[in-house]
Amino acid sequence: DTNEYSLNNTIDLNKTYIIKVEYTGPNEDRAKGYANNLEILDVDGQVFNYAMNKDAEGNTADFGIGWAGYTNRETSNAYLSEILIFKNHLDESQTAEVNYYLAKKWKLTTVLDSDSDNIVDGSDSSPAGLIVDSKPVLFNIVFEDEAGNQGIMVDNTTDSSFVGIDTTKPELLDISIVSNNLDNSTARKDDQVTLSFKTTEPIQTPTSPDISISGLDTLSFNQTDTEGKQWEVSGTVLASQNGNASFSIEVLDLAGNKGSPVTATDDNTQVVLDTTTPTLSGITLVSTNANDSQAFAKPGDNITLSFNSSEPIQIPSITLADNDSLSVHDTSSDQDGTSWKAVYTVTAGEIERNTTFSIDFKDITGNEGVSTDQTV
Repeated sequence: DTNEYSLNNTIDLNKTYIIKVEYTGPNEDRAKGYANNLEILDVDGQVFNYAMNKDAEGNTADFGIGWAGYTNRETSNAYLSEILIFKNHLDESQTAEVNYYLAKKWKLTTVLDSDSDNIVDGSDSSPAGLIVDSKPVLFNIVFEDEAGNQGIMVDNTTDSSFVGIDTTKPELLDISIVSNNLDNSTARKDDQVTLSFKTTEPIQTPTSPDISISGLDTLSFNQTDTEGKQWEVSGTVLASQNGNASFSIEVLDLAGNKGSPVTATDDNTQVVLDTTTPTLSGITLVSTNANDSQAFAKPGDNITLSFNSSEPIQIPSITLADNDSLSVHDTSSDQDGTSWKAVYTVTAGEIERNTTFSIDFKDITGNEGVSTDQTV
């Protein structure tokens, strides 16, 4: 119809109220919500909030529901289906529950998304959002004596005890894994690896059966907030451990509901364990001398030291012909740090001598190789 529905000073002036409205008219003619003659929100099948506060004179503000300039409004067969009044402001979780209640009641679960998770209620396993707070068990006791005298109804315990019902399993958020190595995506022997995560509700302190990380010694479990929803699990790398530090997390909330096992991070982090000592091979020392490149070098000739490594290594430290400030070049085809060379140019006036060289090196993780020293 075209009427405006209003509540004018008919409720307790000392309270602030929230009006919840659901409109179930045809899609082409949508209702609007009004507060003091100002349009505040499309209704369109969803609920919305408007707090009725007192004006400057202390009067409660009016709230109206009406149409908003649609050409077919006089002929639309639409109707106002329900008005709900709550004594307190509803939080996000409570609003989702009300949305879902109305969606079920008016058979709108195939089109409405009560908890705004981009999944319509009819296809959502938790249409009102995850319920992470336990629901209190409410009771009341009505009694009378044998003469029929009624006692005062009791609805709470004398020792302030209560029981909360929680049937929702905890979920994990913001899972990440790093090491304290300079490259925090790798770890060598005795480095520390830390797995961190958050939960949707407080959980019991985890133990080794709940959480495991491969390649580490005994794990420590640390709560990093006051609620029990943020955790870090750490351990040090054992000898002879190589490969990805795989993990599994399965936690229990305070009621004992077990979460689903999780084995992957949310931010794509990973830690690769590397406790293997790198080695060198194919070490060669040649010159550009025309007479014998493997025996002599005269002024102007270049002496080149080249070698390969068993795995990618950091830029090695090389001393060649008593010079420790030479440029070192990565000569691997894909610049992966597995082939290297250094070049020394002989100058006039140098003392005749054998050529010496030394190579100090370590892999990307920091494992040091055995230094190579040689005189040719």
